[in-house]
Amino acid sequence: MFISVVALTFSFAARATGGVESERRRALPGQMAHSLIPIVVGYIFTHYLTYLVERGQQAVIALADPLGQGWNLLGLAHLQVAYVLSTHPPVLATIKVACVVTGHIVAVIAAHDKALRLLPAGHQLTGQLTMMLVMVGYTCTGLYLLFGG
Repeated sequence: MFISVVALTFSFAARATGGVESERRRALPGQMAHSLIPIVVGYIFTHYLTYLVERGQQAVIALADPLGQGWNLLGLAHLQVAYVLSTHPPVLATIKVACVVTGHIVAVIAAHDKALRLLPAGHQLTGQLTMMLVMVGYTCTGLYLLFGG
């Protein structure tokens, strides 16, 4: 459902650009779609950072004894997982907010750069307003969801 909302709002924002003929306007969502990638990457880090760091440590430690035979192939058997992110919620929350905001900032920069190349000179500022509002909406919604809605 949420993917459909993002697809529709993004498509609408890209097509709401003025000063472009209708055929070119239809192509804009595809030409601007790359700007969603930094947002997706930011959310992947936001949602899976703890899992990646803490389970990743477990996986590396388990490499010392891959078959559970009591081996210590890599000399890692004495190590323990450091649950540093789970035991420091304020630090984790700060990192997660930074991931969301950074992803959105990079996405806005990518969309802006592409818009400057695609839009005619007279519509480079006004043509980006709808996309900017949609991106701000995505950021606010993402932060709202991150903080438990």
